[in-house]
Amino acid sequence: MLRVGVYVQCAAGFTQHSEVADAASHLLRTVLGDAGAHTRTSVGVYQLPKNAAVELEMTVRTAPGEAPAK
Repeated sequence: MLRVGVYVQCAAGFTQHSEVADAASHLLRTVLGDAGAHTRTSVGVYQLPKNAAVELEMTVRTAPGEAPAK
């Protein structure tokens, strides 16, 4: 994994975006081990599609020869 963007739906004054993103990073490292290491950006936004609380955007690299996910 190369990069994770974490978008947190929040109210004005909320400043703990990075703490929310920490939980996503921890989950990815727990599930994927070293392959889950990444750089990260966390951003607070007023609204997300379908009223989601959190949205993750990931840029990943697959090993040569692996079939792309369908």
